[in-house]
Amino acid sequence: MNRWLTIFCTVFLLIAGCTERTTCPCREPGLATAPYIDDVIVYAESDSVPPASWTGDEIVFDLSEIPFFTDGGYNAIRVAYRTPTYCDHDMFVLNQTTGAWHQFASRPPPGFDCLMVPARHFHVFLPSKMSISDLIGSEQILKLRVGPSRCPAVCCPAAYAVRVNPRYYPIDPEGWCYDTDWHDGSIWVSYRDPSVGTERIASITRISVQGEKLDSIPIPWELVYGLTFDGRSFWTSSNRMNVYRLNLNGEPACSLQLDLRDADDMSVTWGDDALWLSVLWRESVTVYRIDALPTCIGQTTPTVSTLGRFPSECGNNGIAWTGRHLLVAGDRLYRITRHGGVIDTYRLPVRDVVGLAWNGEGVWLVHRGPKTGMDREQVISRFLLR
Repeated sequence: MNRWLTIFCTVFLLIAGCTERTTCPCREPGLATAPYIDDVIVYAESDSVPPASWTGDEIVFDLSEIPFFTDGGYNAIRVAYRTPTYCDHDMFVLNQTTGAWHQFASRPPPGFDCLMVPARHFHVFLPSKMSISDLIGSEQILKLRVGPSRCPAVCCPAAYAVRVNPRYYPIDPEGWCYDTDWHDGSIWVSYRDPSVGTERIASITRISVQGEKLDSIPIPWELVYGLTFDGRSFWTSSNRMNVYRLNLNGEPACSLQLDLRDADDMSVTWGDDALWLSVLWRESVTVYRIDALPTCIGQTTPTVSTLGRFPSECGNNGIAWTGRHLLVAGDRLYRITRHGGVIDTYRLPVRDVVGLAWNGEGVWLVHRGPKTGMDREQVISRFLLR
């Protein structure tokens, strides 16, 4: 049986266009708790470095010719490889400083059906998760390890040096963001500025994907919770009892009266001609839909329906409309139908999420860095959903 399995896998590697690996030793690598490796916007990429060398189940790249430690040099590494099926495989990278192996890719759990189609996979090692010196050491050598497999699992490995902006400090870190939305090619955040005398000023602030502050619309109250744009107006809230529609000058046009006293935080999004709310309260997030909004004039009591409740012991909260489904931040990132059914769940790699937005390609999260970090400032990062 094992012989036929090996032949089967080798045939798929031939289809994938590479045969430099025909066997994979089945020994378990020593593992450490893995940092999360995410997908980012890449501003520059080098040519592929010289071909990798194999030692057992280890892949070694020589990056000594790449200018990492110079001004304007590359600050991250992208690796690529092929697998005989559409699914990824267990893969590990060596921390040259500590000697620990960190997992950066994983295969699906048993019972998951993978398309029998060869696929190419890409991963970026971010400098905010593990420094370049940790990854490649003084000799600039990158080492990967292939996880145990009953047949050839990975082939055609390649590495590239890249320059990325993995973390965004979009506004003054002394202030505080409460939610975010994507509109007209930019990120918009509901924001409370630092103290000005004895006052605090709330605003809707537009920033570029490079973190540059572009515009700021003042709002006539101190606190500002959720934020979304419906194509003509902004929607936000100054408290847990009302949601407001604002014109483009930040002036309230109407108010929706809600009864959400049990709320620690609120996030909003617009989609399917409705307003969607995610409300955080006591380690869970409840999602609501509000209809009949085109007639919102003055003060209105809307029709509110409840979609479902999701665990959020860490206090994460956020909601975004993708055009077909909703994304909701809790203990995980949930992709749900407009009726509340869960389609997919994704592991959240960061902590203290207070808002998310969808730009058609990826999800933007307002957060305070990786779960293993001690960052205090809020940042915005983009992640791709696999």
